[in-house]
Amino acid sequence: MRRLARFVIALLCVAPVLAQAAVTVQNLRQWRAPDHTRLVFDLSAPLEHRVFALTDPHRVVIDLENAAFAGAMPDLDFTDPLLAAMRSGRSDDDRLRIVLDLKAQAQPRSFVLGPAGEYGHRLVIDLLDSRASHDEKKSESDSSRGNGATRRPGPAEPNKPFTVAIDAGHGGEDPGAIGRRYRTREKDVTLGIARELARRVNASAGMRAVLIRDGDYYVGLRERFRRARQQRADLFISIHADALPGRPASG
Repeated sequence: MRRLARFVIALLCVAPVLAQAAVTVQNLRQWRAPDHTRLVFDLSAPLEHRVFALTDPHRVVIDLENAAFAGAMPDLDFTDPLLAAMRSGRSDDDRLRIVLDLKAQAQPRSFVLGPAGEYGHRLVIDLLDSRASHDEKKSESDSSRGNGATRRPGPAEPNKPFTVAIDAGHGGEDPGAIGRRYRTREKDVTLGIARELARRVNASAGMRAVLIRDGDYYVGLRERFRRARQQRADLFISIHADALPGRPASG
């Protein structure tokens, strides 16, 4: 009975906020990639927002205009290399303010997405890991020494293995096509195929496989190409398993 009373009181407290808010945050999903953490807010409608970083200690602040959580604030995985904690409240101008406490410095990047497939309106927040960016830039700098500022294709290297960049399509919040009977997600199928193909390539003499995506996270199209070039790939293979209902496949 006490639990029911506390629930009713909490509901009465949040009801006025929900009534005034034009947009509700329905869910929050989290993805980890090697160089960033992605948060995806599922929204009832598009909204205005702003994101900025603070230091000492490192934090990222997300302000959502005329918004409120539809229920309790979702849980996050704080074993994440960047995220230490999350809290929310109302800002002075009555925005929904979400504060992410960080374990290390990160550069925030945000964009909105409209409805697509099984998802509705979304706000995507990427936290770019400054440590990963520093290591990547150092690696690129080291690999370009002695070759000038811009590396250009040169003659074939006799001891260099034939490098195959294997790109598993989709990933993270982008599931790709969804199977009708078993709801199989294209992103899972393509990753399984990519890993098996990489195993076979690596088992072949004189060949080396590079997985563009080796987990359930999204990689942008340009970033996929950049990673292949960084690995000096000789061949780029993009794997997809699209649905094509109602007619035979071709091409």
